[in-house]
Amino acid sequence: MRNPWFKLGGTMITLASLITLPDVLHDWGSRLQDFGGMFRDSPVSGLALIVGITLLVLGYRDDLMRHLTGKRWSSDKELENELTTWLRDSRISVQYGPEPTPPELSFTFIATSSERPVTVMRLKGAPVVRLGVHVRPAPEHKPVIHAMDSDQTSSLLEELGIELARFGVNFNTEDMLGEGILLHYGVVITDALTQYEFVDRVTFVGRAMALVQLILIKHVREAQRQGDAKAQLTPVPQSTPGTEESQPQEVS
Repeated sequence: MRNPWFKLGGTMITLASLITLPDVLHDWGSRLQDFGGMFRDSPVSGLALIVGITLLVLGYRDDLMRHLTGKRWSSDKELENELTTWLRDSRISVQYGPEPTPPELSFTFIATSSERPVTVMRLKGAPVVRLGVHVRPAPEHKPVIHAMDSDQTSSLLEELGIELARFGVNFNTEDMLGEGILLHYGVVITDALTQYEFVDRVTFVGRAMALVQLILIKHVREAQRQGDAKAQLTPVPQSTPGTEESQPQEVS
């Protein structure tokens, strides 16, 4: 696992070992050329130098590979491993489904933070990693949404469109009562992509999911209040003359 501690630790250990090797500055060059003599004179410093250089290589491996090959990830599998490591290091759980990866995808998995599962996938040859989530109405809310009139449905879709446009997330509401509202966002894969940027985009889509849930709850409750108000205003049918049978009255 490569992380900033390797870079920091490797730098400090390497500098400390170099400082303790020679007694005089003009002796550094000859000491470094003769590793055998270096270890004989100061085995602890020599070992520390090897450990420091090893940590530096591990810490700067991505940079070295990018400069040597011109490409940060040699395969989609390496990219997948990097992304899942970033997520786990950020305390975001990663899960794979029981089904095999579809042939058109390089990889797919679920990243869950704060009980918000986000699907992470990459189409083969695509320049982006796609983040997606289905926001499904609660079972008890589906009948209310299904019974909404045209004005209520338009108001719901309008607010969803405005808020998600502000968020910068694409969405699809064609099957709101079935698959739910689909949110999706594309992360462009470049050599400059960092752990912070990718993890932030995953949690960003999770926040968009929470926003949609709040909007759905708001409009469901409003529809329920309007339905209750209409029920209270519905007049009770009045009886008309002649519809009730006259009751015989006793004559004293």
